Amino acid sequence: MSAGMFRREIVKREQVRWMGSGGDEREPLKSCKRVVIKVGTAVVSRPNGTLALARMGGLVEEIADLIEKGKQVMLISSGAVGLGRERIGFSKEVISNTSNVVERQASAAAGQELLMSTYNVMFNRLGIKCAQVLITQGDFGMLDRYNNLANTLDRLSSLGVVPVINENDVVTGASQLDPATKGQVFTDNDMLAALVAAGGEADGVCMLTDVYRDHEDVKIGTKSTMGRGGMGSKIHAAQVATQGGVHCCIANGYDIRNIARVFSGDDIGTFFPARQRPSKHTHWLLHMALCQGVLRIRESAFEKKFKGAVVSEKGPQLEIADIASIEGDFSSKSPVILKMENSKTEIGRALRTFGSSQVLSKGDDLALF
Repeated sequence: MSAGMFRREIVKREQVRWMGSGGDEREPLKSCKRVVIKVGTAVVSRPNGTLALARMGGLVEEIADLIEKGKQVMLISSGAVGLGRERIGFSKEVISNTSNVVERQASAAAGQELLMSTYNVMFNRLGIKCAQVLITQGDFGMLDRYNNLANTLDRLSSLGVVPVINENDVVTGASQLDPATKGQVFTDNDMLAALVAAGGEADGVCMLTDVYRDHEDVKIGTKSTMGRGGMGSKIHAAQVATQGGVHCCIANGYDIRNIARVFSGDDIGTFFPARQRPSKHTHWLLHMALCQGVLRIRESAFEKKFKGAVVSEKGPQLEIADIASIEGDFSSKSPVILKMENSKTEIGRALRTFGSSQVLSKGDDLALF
């Protein structure tokens, strides 16, 4: 899927059916073994900032039903900042002000405890164990931490424990206030869900939202009533998930029964079919790696070695003569971006065999294009 399709002002439901909505293309959802469910702030809380206990209880029961059917479930749950804001007594204006980072972090601390303790009580009543997993940007951006995270999620899931996952807003509150901040792997929990699904080798992800409850059209610019993610961010996250080999469905979160409908293959919401699953390392380098520098490739080298190439574990080999210039200071095995000599367009990524100080004296074998 090209990025251009996501720049439309309006995407009608009929228009997105060609991406996989309805029919036999939803059959794979029925056989998903490991699934990710993402719920936003508006799903787990009421407009006044208090817990939506009925919806949370329904959510936990839906997860229990999936587990009873033999599925492994990972839950991405927003809501900590909003719940903590009400608990402490901050106004919405205080939390949304970009200069009030500490207030947002304090709200996250108070709200996450309330959110997790509620989930724990509800899951325990159904005989299900859950575990809190708080994630930061670096847990995805750095390869060793990404591997640790992926291994932990895999082990929890294989043990029948439900990971309840959220961004660690207590330490990353500032990054969430400005989605344009450079160097971010994810800017909301929609993308977090997509990355967890791909890294955790899930088969399907269901994103529950309040954005297009009763709308005939899905407006790309529409924002969630209480969270940060809008429909545009969800579609972009769906693209990342499908490129990681994960089926994705965006559905109405106010009817928790939609979870069962999604994984029964029912024709609801908007379905994005998975592409062929790349290796975990490939998906990490393409979508998560915090690149440390830029190698600018000469046009002659691009025409000869890169044009027509496809994503692979072993890309074309770069030689000293192919490199026009270097930007940034990076060490060996650091991920770098590849660009044309006089262009801003990214043409690929690579793991450098040597650091920036050595690049002019040694060739380079690209780990990925």
